[in-house]
Formats: sequence, C-alpha cells, structure tokens
Amino acid sequence: MRRRSSSLVAMTREALLLATLGVLTLSFVQSDSTPSEPSCVRSTTDAGSGSCPSDAKFARIVAIPDIHGDLHHYRESLSLAGVATEDAPIEWTAGDTTHLVQTGDIVDRGEHSLLIMDMLANLTTRARKAGGKVTALMGNHELMSGLMDDTRYVNKEEILLMGRKELDAMRELGGERMGTSYGISAAWQTGTRAWIKAFDPDAKRGRRLRDRRPMATVAGEGFCKSLFAHAGVRSRHLARHGDGIDTLNEAARAAIQGKPDVGWLHHHDLYDNESPVWNRFYSRDGADGEICAEVERVLAAVGANRMVIGHTVQMRGMRAKCGGKLHLIDVGISSAYVGRGAAWSCEDGKVRAHYAGRVEVLEEEEGGGQKNGEKATKKGWW
Repeated sequence: MRRRSSSLVAMTREALLLATLGVLTLSFVQSDSTPSEPSCVRSTTDAGSGSCPSDAKFARIVAIPDIHGDLHHYRESLSLAGVATEDAPIEWTAGDTTHLVQTGDIVDRGEHSLLIMDMLANLTTRARKAGGKVTALMGNHELMSGLMDDTRYVNKEEILLMGRKELDAMRELGGERMGTSYGISAAWQTGTRAWIKAFDPDAKRGRRLRDRRPMATVAGEGFCKSLFAHAGVRSRHLARHGDGIDTLNEAARAAIQGKPDVGWLHHHDLYDNESPVWNRFYSRDGADGEICAEVERVLAAVGANRMVIGHTVQMRGMRAKCGGKLHLIDVGISSAYVGRGAAWSCEDGKVRAHYAGRVEVLEEEEGGGQKNGEKATKKGWW
C-alpha cells in the first residue's frame, strides 16, 4: 500500500510539472520575453576559453551532451550532473563550485526544443547569480534550424503547436472574419514561419544563438582543464583563426551576424562539413594513430588536458580514447535515438560518466587507485 501511495505521489508530481511546463511552452511561443543570458567581456588572460572566459575557481566541471528536444531526459541529465533537480529544472543547485557545459544540439527531433532553450537560459542566469556558470555551445542543429532556416529536423508537433498559436492569435485580432477553424497545412506553414522568425537577428533566441553560443570553450584548471566542442576542433581551424579558441570563436561569431547567406556559410571553414560543428573525424573507428596525433596538436595549442565532444552517438555509452585525451560523450539522450539521461563530470582527479543508477570512471589522475574505464555504482551523482 505504501509503495502504491509513493507511486501515486510521484505520478501526480510529474503531471503537475508537465502541466506547468506546458503553460511555459505556450507563453514562450507567444512572446519573446525569455530572460537575457548574462553578457561577458573577453579577457586577455583567459587562456583561450571562448566568448565567455572560463573561471579557474570552479572545482567541478560538468557537461551534458546533445539533447535534441527531449525534455524528460534533459531534466534527468541536469539531476545527474548535480546542477538542478528534475522537479525544478531552472533552479541552479550547484552553488559557486560548478561550471556546466552543454555541448550543442539542444534543438530538433524532440518536441520541446524551444522550451529547453529557454529553460537553459533561465538556468544560466540563476547559475551566474549563485556564482556558478553555464556555457552552451553551438551545434550543427542550431546552425541548421536556427541560422539556416532548415526546418527538416524540427519536430512536427512543435511546428504545429507554434502554427496553431499564431493562427489563434490572428483570429482573435481579426474577429469573425478570420473564421473559426483552419487545416493542418495552414498550421504547418504558419508554424514554420514562426520558427524561422524566432531566430531572426533581432529576436531574443536569434541574438542568443549569434552572441552566446561559442564554437568551443576551455573549462577547468589542473587535471580537469578540458577543451569542449560539439564535433571537435581541428588544428587547421586554429591555424586559420589566430591559433587560439578566443580568436576562433570571434571569427565564428562574426560569420553569423545578421542573416548570413546560406550558400556562403556552407563553405565557411567554421561551418562547413569539416567544421567544429559538423566533422566526424574524431569519432571514426580505426585510424587511432592519426586521430590521437591530431588531438595532441590541438591540446598543446590550447593548453588543455583532453578534448570533450558530442555530435556522434556512442551506443554503449561515453568513452575515452587516446589515453584519456579524447572523450566522446553523446550517448543519445533524446528518445529520438536511445533515450537516457547522462552527464559527464570532472572533479577531485577523476572524470566520470553519470547515468541513472550507475557511474563509470572514464579517466583518473595519475596516482589514483582505479584504472581508466573501471565501473562504480551509485544512485544519483557523486
């Protein structure tokens, strides 16, 4: 009986949360009143962390990979990362000790892309106020559906919801002349236009993508100092853009201001198929010698101990290559792929992969007792 009561309480709480988030979804669709993320000034002493300088005070670095519009597993991942609870996913709980990096591809495939973007903006603001930090990186799907007007991978239900809300608003403004019903085609076309408009240069989400989504960032200090990017930075990207992450980010930001020509952007080396948001070089099987040599070159240039990337789903979970210098952490969080919460963390000389009900040690500082890849189990996060 006690178990049944607990289950009912959990179900009720989940239903209330989803209802609240549903109201938020509608409000986000109807207005552009989502909070501004804090601005930051580039530091000349930043050692290459990107458009928002990394702060060495953070003892704990955590990362959440590709989300793809899956609200449930996004909330679960925040909890596993120890930065928020599933019941209150916009309330920062990690104080002033933690820097969260989201490695891009928040949008597309799942039906809550815009809601998650706005929730992460809220979390970013609250983290800053608490002394923590959130950095969200550019992914290829933000590039496609947010900046190139390519809506092929936007979830159908999200588009239709936006379209219906727009049509309802127009009908209310136009009175009886607008009629009382409309077909799915009208909702789809209107929703597609609304999605594109949401990322216009003068729209809040559009400004956020253009100004607050660096291509890469360096976070942490000592053993935990890590380079994060969506698909991975190549040495030639650095060589062409000032040999540093700051200058690379500045070039990437400059290229997407206003409404860039899509054809031109497709051929820009920071946005083409071999760019830091698109390439599959580091996730290839085999050719480890070539891959690891390139990782070494990039890490030496930016002064980091490892590169951490998403972009390519690792069906068996997060893994480290090249003696721990390359971490592949996209595990298919969205139900469009695998559907599981996950988070990556580095603190106290250990790098861990966090899943529901278990934690795996991916890498450990020399002198520790466990070897790379050794598994440990624990509920929640460490």
